[in-house]
Amino acid sequence: QGDAFNFLAAFASYWQEQGYFACSHRQEAEYNFLLDFIKSNFVEFQETVNELLKYDYLWNQQSSNLPSQLNRYNP
Repeated sequence: QGDAFNFLAAFASYWQEQGYFACSHRQEAEYNFLLDFIKSNFVEFQETVNELLKYDYLWNQQSSNLPSQLNRYNP
């Protein structure tokens, strides 16, 4: 842990274990995969990553419908 290479190697192993390399996926699903990986391996960063993924998704997609795994906090 602690560097980008190890993080990406662990994430690639996670994809392999889950069978995600076997077929293509919608972008929304890929956001969910990343958040699930974080929840499983880096619990202490879960909320921060959730917020960053929401920001990234809303910035880059022309949709306000967030991927299902991203937590929404509505007042």
